[in-house]
Amino acid sequence: MSYLPYSSKNTNASGLAALDLEQPSTSRAANVRPASRTLHLGQTPTPPASPFINPLDQYAQQQIYADKSSRLLGLIRSAQGMVEELRCTNQNRRAIQYPWLTNEGQRRPIRRNQTYREDQESKPVEGPLRRARSNSSSNIPTASVDKAELGLNVLKLDVKLGTQTSLDVSKLEESSISKLLDERFGHALTHLNKLYARISDTSSKMLVTGDLNAGKSTLVNALLKREVVPADQQPCTSLFCEVLDAQMNEGVEEVHGITDASKYDRNDPSTYTRIDLRHLENYLYSMLKVYCTDRREAKESLLHNGIVDIALIDSPGLNRDSIKTTALFARQEEIDVVVFVVGAENHFTLSGEEFLRSAGREKEYIFIVVNRFDNIRDKARCKRQILEQIKEISPRTYEDADDFVHFVSASNCLNSEETPEEFAKLEQSLRSFALEKRAKSKLAPAKLFLKNIFSDISILSAYNREKAEKDLAEATQSLEEDKPAYEEIINRSQRIINDADRILEDICSYVDLHSRSKLNNAIETLEEFSSVVEWKGLLYVWQFAQQVKNTMVNFVENRVVECEIKAKERTSVGLQRLDKLGANKHLDQSQSEIDVESLFCVPSPTKKLDIQVEITDLIDLREKFNMMTLSLGSAGMILGKYIGYQKLFTSFLDMGSSIGFQPRRWGWLSVVVGAGAVYFIVSDMRHVVERKIANKIRDNVRKTNYVHNQVQRITKESRNILRMSSWDLQTRFQNAVKVQEEKRLQQTMKQKAAVEAKEYFGTLSKKVLTLNSAVNAIDTEERKIIASHNALY
Repeated sequence: MSYLPYSSKNTNASGLAALDLEQPSTSRAANVRPASRTLHLGQTPTPPASPFINPLDQYAQQQIYADKSSRLLGLIRSAQGMVEELRCTNQNRRAIQYPWLTNEGQRRPIRRNQTYREDQESKPVEGPLRRARSNSSSNIPTASVDKAELGLNVLKLDVKLGTQTSLDVSKLEESSISKLLDERFGHALTHLNKLYARISDTSSKMLVTGDLNAGKSTLVNALLKREVVPADQQPCTSLFCEVLDAQMNEGVEEVHGITDASKYDRNDPSTYTRIDLRHLENYLYSMLKVYCTDRREAKESLLHNGIVDIALIDSPGLNRDSIKTTALFARQEEIDVVVFVVGAENHFTLSGEEFLRSAGREKEYIFIVVNRFDNIRDKARCKRQILEQIKEISPRTYEDADDFVHFVSASNCLNSEETPEEFAKLEQSLRSFALEKRAKSKLAPAKLFLKNIFSDISILSAYNREKAEKDLAEATQSLEEDKPAYEEIINRSQRIINDADRILEDICSYVDLHSRSKLNNAIETLEEFSSVVEWKGLLYVWQFAQQVKNTMVNFVENRVVECEIKAKERTSVGLQRLDKLGANKHLDQSQSEIDVESLFCVPSPTKKLDIQVEITDLIDLREKFNMMTLSLGSAGMILGKYIGYQKLFTSFLDMGSSIGFQPRRWGWLSVVVGAGAVYFIVSDMRHVVERKIANKIRDNVRKTNYVHNQVQRITKESRNILRMSSWDLQTRFQNAVKVQEEKRLQQTMKQKAAVEAKEYFGTLSKKVLTLNSAVNAIDTEERKIIASHNALY
């Protein structure tokens, strides 16, 4: 295989070789066409000079094409705004529900949506969407959508785990699906931007791709009728090689090696390197741009056609490493025509099918070139098998197989003086599709993509509107169902809290009254409980006094303990009554643990009575003296009253004289009288001790306010326990009210959001229906438009 000849005479000032096609200067000058004419939108086109199209027909074509382009560009901008709005809604307002989820909450895989035929687009949709055999865009649904048959094209979520393995998106969480859908919105916006640039660009790009060793480069050279692209050089299998007319490079033939395609500028030599294809293995590039001159006349050439600029792109073969790059290039870059080359002996590989399905989402028509067909013995069988595969992969291509499916042997056409009939047919179909049928080749893919994106948006809108209606119904029903419970909990909360306060006060009042009465009675009856102490005589009077004191103090303190026990019992009763108040289905039944047994477990220092026994507590001389004085005084009064005081005194003196008063006798008398007095005093000592100690305890109780303090302490601890339960009940009611209020707030917000979503998606459905009708109104089939135009003249 020979390459473009290298000639030192064509070396430019930088020392890099230019291409020399060994063409005579006279013929070269004759065949160089004028610079391509760019038709701007809104500008009246001038009839170009073309050797094979009538000027008036060409002028009419360009005028109609410009009108269609302008309308499509406006629709692309509308689609961009709509997708951006959907993306913003999905990110900030409401997660867009993907049709993997049914109304019953079941996840089910959705088959790829088959779209509608052109002749069905004007028919109204009745009932659920139906599948159609055609691969054109589906009509816009205006009625309820059957979730089992929904499917998307542009916005379809298809996550690849490997070369052929897809992740089951239906098993992902809704948040993950929302993120994936956001990525699809981003990809759609990027593609719409590229689509806008493609329609704005008056040139056309033709991509030649296919499986490895299918003969892509050979086909490119055959179409150019010269060996421009190296067909057997290994590095070329990993990069894109774009062949353009040298007229686009000011008539200079050369090769530009590009490392960054986004920065390439033909007028800036720093963005590329001029190279020789024979030395390609010494360089690493991402793309090559080959500017060459076609020696043929304009009516036979693709590049040198006199109508539009065409770039013929030779791509790497499909394999594990380049399939994603090639599919991305075909789908998102500025490709107008895809020529897929397949080996006749291999048919379609899995990579080829995947690429064609991917490209078919935008392009209805794909040129299929079956290369090396002359090596096949049973040609009829080979054609039949390949056409059956094409029927499944690209239905519209199959329908027009005469124009888009060609069985050739490219290697036999390169150096042949006469072009084989089938290859000539391929050339004519490519020229007709790329040049004369530009609306079909350049605008139809844009139209298809718009119809697909509008169909996807319509499906999403219909599904999300139904979802919003369901959410609205659920929120409204929930608010109605929860209203009685909410009102009940509000009304009962204050009433039950008041009842809890009343129970607390009742229990505490009872504990106060009972404890006070019990302790006061114990203080008043201290002497009754001292009889249990044994009196062992005068010698043990001190010990007796201590035992009496301890007995009385213990008696009082035991009564305090009894009051505590009673208070604990009443507190338990109060807790039970409070628990009954809290037995409500709307309340949280997980109560805080309140241990009644912990009541009064901490010893209280105020419970003890600090009484000390003193010697004066053993006798009561004042009381005895008072009794003697009172007795003698009473006797004197009685005798004086009857015999007179003077006579009584005189009688006493006379009695002393009569008995013979003697001092010694009076001394013994004094002893006897004293002993009697002592006996009189100690004879009642037991009762004196009990009485004095009891009085001493009473005095201490009064001084220290003992009864009041104990009653306050007992009542306070009971109140604290009951208050804890009351606070717990109050807290549970407050939480229940809060839960109900939050639930109603959520349902209210859900209801509001559902109303907004229903209105938004309803409006969106109407907008997309209008836009889809505008897309359908753009005819890209070239139906006798020239004849009708000429008829006017």
